[in-house]
Amino acid sequence: MIAKTNYIHIVFIFLLSILYANAIEICNNCIDDDGDGLIDCYDPECAGEAFCEGFFVNVATSDTACRYYPQTDSSFETKELWTFEVDYLADLSRQTIISGDIDNDNIVEVLAIKATRSSTLPDTIIIINGLDGSIENKFATLGITISQISAQGLAIADVDGDQFAEIFCPSQNFAGDSTWLVCYEHDGQVKWESTKLYNADVFSKVFSSFFPAIANFDFDDTAEVYFGHYINVSSG
Repeated sequence: MIAKTNYIHIVFIFLLSILYANAIEICNNCIDDDGDGLIDCYDPECAGEAFCEGFFVNVATSDTACRYYPQTDSSFETKELWTFEVDYLADLSRQTIISGDIDNDNIVEVLAIKATRSSTLPDTIIIINGLDGSIENKFATLGITISQISAQGLAIADVDGDQFAEIFCPSQNFAGDSTWLVCYEHDGQVKWESTKLYNADVFSKVFSSFFPAIANFDFDDTAEVYFGHYINVSSG
């Protein structure tokens, strides 16, 4: 009986391998059709398909000019390029500082929150030139940022496809009883505000672990912003 069972298993695996060997990857169904561990546009078979046009994985697979081979000598030195001092960098070492080219000028900017440590004054988002440490822009936030009282950070992404990044920042009203998410344009103009997301009692218990982030959850080429328990607040 054991030998017969093993024989059945071998036949099943053999037939499954034949099935996968003859399978063709369908490039828009979120399934690994040919069993090679690569799904849709991640599979080289989908390179050149209209659905995967411009997809980053297979764009340069045949273009050696776009490949980069690092040097084998891994020794390097570091030196201080610039420093930036601020009275209250939000929550001291607990703030996550982020960087990216938010204004499409080929220079990486560094973003941080300057907290006022006040329940009546807004905080300031500072945008720093990544090359020389100079301030490119700074603007007041709506309400106070959550970074004053918990570990918190910003998020940046070009969610509307205009070649400029939006800045996402959680905020709380001065009364301390309402928390919401604010989206700013790269120049500090308010793009939208979400509705109230959390009450003060929920905030005080769980909010310190929440960070805004961006992902395409439903594979529709439109990014969703998620924050805590909430997904798709990208439209405000």
